[in-house]
Amino acid sequence: MRSLHLLVSNALVVHDFAPVLLRDLKLHSLDQLAAHFSEEPSPRLDPDLATWQAWLLRSRSRANIAEVFAQAYGRPVGSGRLPWLLEPVHFQVATDHLELEDPGLLNLDKEEAEILAEAARPILEQAGWMLDATIPQHWLGLRPHPLDLSGPSIERAIGGNVGFLLPKDQGSGAAKHWGRVANEIQMVWHALELNQLRERQGRPTINGLWLSGNGEGGSDFRHLHEYAHIVSGLPLLRQFASHPSKREIDPAMSLRTWDGLITPARQRDWSNWRNSVQALDLYVADVIEDLRKGRIEELLLVLCGEHHVRVGRVRRNDLWKIWRRGRAAELFSDVA
Repeated sequence: MRSLHLLVSNALVVHDFAPVLLRDLKLHSLDQLAAHFSEEPSPRLDPDLATWQAWLLRSRSRANIAEVFAQAYGRPVGSGRLPWLLEPVHFQVATDHLELEDPGLLNLDKEEAEILAEAARPILEQAGWMLDATIPQHWLGLRPHPLDLSGPSIERAIGGNVGFLLPKDQGSGAAKHWGRVANEIQMVWHALELNQLRERQGRPTINGLWLSGNGEGGSDFRHLHEYAHIVSGLPLLRQFASHPSKREIDPAMSLRTWDGLITPARQRDWSNWRNSVQALDLYVADVIEDLRKGRIEELLLVLCGEHHVRVGRVRRNDLWKIWRRGRAAELFSDVA
């Protein structure tokens, strides 16, 4: 069966808020999907990952997202070394706490990343880390032994109160030790000409290093290997899409992501979020046409929210049941 998996990030909103947000929008295609949306049981997800990451990895607990990045970018981690993600970030001062700004807005280029990496490397090496900074915004920190730390992926933490999201341990003191390392790197970076230049240019400074990955090996990637085609603007999936030869391809399955809701949802810009939903409706019209004409036989629609996902199927034969009626607000309501 030719099947399209369509993943929409930042789609779900509070149940009572969805009808208000979508009021007055003409969403004919999404209304059709709502009418035929055969919902599947809500999966349990790893709370340290963004919901779209957790769904793609089918991971319920302690997935090592750093291993996924290492594999996607073809970075060998070496025998006995466990990878973590170390990602340069900007912490924004809010009213009474620090928030993690969307790293996609940093526009960190390779030359800038190299300057930051060289400044941080001696501090990390002294603390027992080997740094692979080949990927500009997604560095790999390698350690020979497991580390008693866990923390959310950067996608999960964006816009959140940093104080509640920093890595934690189980009483080993590893979190406190990492905090000292991160603070030392912050101080060194603060004095860099690079950051002073970015500040003069009105660009966000790079004032922190985000640690995630949880350090557990053996993460399961098979769900990322089953797609014959991947079309996505998400950095990790875009990288997988560029290496089809590395995948055990199922020619009947393809994956697309709709990323237009991500930025407005993170910025709580609900006006632009509405505009993006309208654009999604136009996109879905083409998908429905593919269903009608048999170019695909099944759509698996994956709608992601902050903590939950809603997954449902729409099959080609469902479209003939024209007596069914649905409303798009039903799709975007986080009912969990």
